[in-house]
Amino acid sequence: MVLLLKNNDFPQLSNFYNNIRDSDYVLCIRGGDFSVRIYESLAMGRIPVFINTDCILPYDHLIDWKSHVVWIDERDLSKADEILADFHSSIHPDDFIRMQVDNRELWKKYLSLSGFYDHLPKLLKGCSEVS
Repeated sequence: MVLLLKNNDFPQLSNFYNNIRDSDYVLCIRGGDFSVRIYESLAMGRIPVFINTDCILPYDHLIDWKSHVVWIDERDLSKADEILADFHSSIHPDDFIRMQVDNRELWKKYLSLSGFYDHLPKLLKGCSEVS
């Protein structure tokens, strides 16, 4: 059985995802042990603004996370606006679009359900090489 939902079935959820879709950057702050927002942002090809509160990100031995997010250490939180503005002004528009595309690909390859299961044997074996 397939259940199809219309945007008006869950207006708050629809608005939430539309806001991510319509944003270039998405603030990702840990809420508990991790930030689900980082996965949502990558899935939608957006650039997470990641506030590092001593988080452990998935596949950190395989993924150079700092090349996929605007990384802000917790101690620099008071300068977050400057860090984001500096990043935005320094990236070429073509590189910005490439980063968005790369983020979507990163999500598909490692963080989607199929990507996770494709790489699970490597995680279990402790393999640290990217295929």
